[in-house]
Order: sequence, then structure tokens, then C-alpha cells
Amino acid sequence: MPLAFESSDLPAWLPHPHAVVAKCREHGPGPLGFAEYSTDSTESAWIKYGPRVSMGEACTQVFIADILNSQKGYIARVPRVFYAFRHGRIGYILMEHIRGQDCSEDDIDQIVLIIKQLRSIGSPTTSPGPVGGGPIGHCFFDDAQSSIRYESVGELQEHINKASDTFDSSVDFNKKDGGVLRLCLDDIHLGNFRKDENGQLFVLDFGLTNFLPSYFQELSFVSSSRGFVCAIGKYFDRSESDDVVALVLAAARLNVSQNNNHGKLLAPPIFARVLRNG
Repeated sequence: MPLAFESSDLPAWLPHPHAVVAKCREHGPGPLGFAEYSTDSTESAWIKYGPRVSMGEACTQVFIADILNSQKGYIARVPRVFYAFRHGRIGYILMEHIRGQDCSEDDIDQIVLIIKQLRSIGSPTTSPGPVGGGPIGHCFFDDAQSSIRYESVGELQEHINKASDTFDSSVDFNKKDGGVLRLCLDDIHLGNFRKDENGQLFVLDFGLTNFLPSYFQELSFVSSSRGFVCAIGKYFDRSESDDVVALVLAAARLNVSQNNNHGKLLAPPIFARVLRNG
């Protein structure tokens, strides 16, 4: 079974891919995750699987882990990926299992700093999306995932502006950060930030983490119904709200397709919340 990624120092006790597929079938249809333990229970790994678990997610996690886990100054770490692969329509990622407790709202200052540090990491490519390419995972898109791969920021911007042209609204990604791609976290919740048994902070789950123009992170903050996320968003610059509204207007018409046709109405509550906060 071919692997999309394989660490150079795999623990000897890890199950082989065929065994992983069998174990996941026992646990039921994904998306799910569970801990797998060594025979003597002294070591463990986390197995994440499901049809939406992409190799782009795995590559993004590997990329961020290589930076946060090896360089000084970052307050959080990222679980190491042991290996990742697809079998049929299901994606599988085996990674380091972080035993400990999820963060609480008392940790908001540290979480804000973690997000700021993550957003300071430069993109390894000029193509928006996950590391290595692939569909974009973000609440902007219907079902939180684009149906096409964008090769450039210009292509993404053109698509958005065509979708919002009826509203006489447009977005210019160059107005903020010169259109540079920043790491965007679109699934911010306390369960994705954890302290291990020694108190070390970890960032978990990169399924909706992509390198995107900065306005997408603003959209993530203002469109969330989670009070915790809205509280975090207040620590970030949201001065260019007109462009965020343009994103929402495009999302209201956009059900991304291979031929860039406009689609069904997307998430009216998101539209209303952005206008209230704009």
C-alpha cells in the first residue's frame, strides 16, 4: 500500500497500513480518531481517518511540525506524523498521541499567541490551500471545501469577484499583506489546543488549516457562532471589513464547481453575522 508520507524514524510497534485499515473498519465509518497502544501500553499513536482526511492535511501538519518542534520561540508543538495514506475513498493519518487535557478559556492569551505565531509562518508555495496542493478547506466554501484546486491567488480572487459581481462588490487580496499567503485556522475550538502531561501546549487537527490570503482568517473569526472564537478574533486586525463582506457575498452565491458556475445559496446566517459585525 503506497504511503503519501512516511517518517524516517517510525516506532517499531506501529501497525502496518493494512492493519490500520482493518482496525478503522472495526471502529466504524469515519471521520473518527482513536488511540492505538503498543503491546505493553507504554507507547501510543493517534489514528485519524475518514473520507475528508486528505494528504494535504497530513503534509500541512508535517510542515508546521517541522518548524514548531525544532525552532526556538514557539510556545506550542505539533504532533509528529508517522505516516499517511489513502485507501479507496478514505484517508488515514497516524500521528503522535498527545495525552493530557484540552485547553480551557483560561488559556485564551496563550491560544491567541499560538495563532499569531502560526500566522507568522511563510507559505512554502504560491498556491492557496494545503501544503502540497489540493482543495481548500474553509467555511467560505459549500460544505467547507472547494471542489477545485486553485493554482494561484489571482485565480482564487477572480473566481470570488465573478461570484460577487451582481452585488457590485469585489475583494482585492493585495490590500492586506500584499496578498501574501498566511496560515489560516478555520476550525478554532478548545479541543484543538491541548496541554500534555508536562504542561506543554500542542496544536491539533489541521483539516481546515490552509495557507490563504489574510481576509480568510478574518472571515473565520466573524462567521463563527462560537463565542470563544469571536473573543479571540478581537485580538486580530479586522480593519478591512469591506473585503470580508465581499467574501461573504461571494460565498452566498458560490457552490464551487469545475466550471466556476454560481451555485446554491450558502449559509445565510454567516452573511447576517458578518454584516452585523462589519
